Amino acid sequence: MFPKDKGFEGIFADFERLAKAMMEQAGSQGLVYGYQSVQGPDGVPHIREFTNQPACGVAKSIGPPKDDGIIEPYHDVLEQDGRLKVIVDMPGVEKKDIKVKAGAGQLCIDAKSEHRAYSKTIRLKARVCEKPKKATYRNGVLELTYDTENETKDLKVD
Repeated sequence: MFPKDKGFEGIFADFERLAKAMMEQAGSQGLVYGYQSVQGPDGVPHIREFTNQPACGVAKSIGPPKDDGIIEPYHDVLEQDGRLKVIVDMPGVEKKDIKVKAGAGQLCIDAKSEHRAYSKTIRLKARVCEKPKKATYRNGVLELTYDTENETKDLKVD
């Protein structure tokens, strides 16, 4: 990748040049890039890439900001003991800027601040109560814990 005759100074200069070019490309939003690995219900691992920059890859789950500047945030849904825990990465907004709606087997999350806007509709594997049992937002990470609704309710026939 780097010619050997440049020495360490040349390598560091090239690294600085590449880092500067990458930051310019990322713009004021910053660069988000990574991989998520989850085990599917069939036991097979699934790996997906996520990014907010089109030049970084072919991520489909989290793409570049739309024309309107809204970012689709990275998220994860965990199931444990009859509860769903939803974790959403939304740095750059305040707690007061976040709006969450649950219903019809999905969760709609919107957040808008002066510098950033996020929007994501997450399909859930189970129906959840309208209000979360617990909701926290710390260090740019929103965590919501919902009790799942038991879809088979006993019905008394008169």
